[in-house]
Amino acid sequence: MTQSLKQLENQYPVILNQDIIWGDMDAFGHINNTVYFRYFENARIEYFNRIGVLEQKKQLGVGPIAAEGDGLIVYFDYAGGGSCEIPAAIVEAIKTLKGL
Repeated sequence: MTQSLKQLENQYPVILNQDIIWGDMDAFGHINNTVYFRYFENARIEYFNRIGVLEQKKQLGVGPIAAEGDGLIVYFDYAGGGSCEIPAAIVEAIKTLKGL
């Protein structure tokens, strides 16, 4: 099921616009896998700012130490110039790896 951007925006209370800088990318112009953790951290800090965690930490001396994140694999059709479905063989390999 494909969701519109507006539907996705409605599912998440915090949306952070993240600038992509040259050093975030590999030689093919793709975002390096390790950079996503920094993006997760930026979103986590923005979430904490909005719910007052950092102010509470200053007042009470307690705060969170862990976070959880998700990733999304997007396949790109270089000839067509847009995203495309993940090939069936890759989907099956993912299911096998996950034990599904």
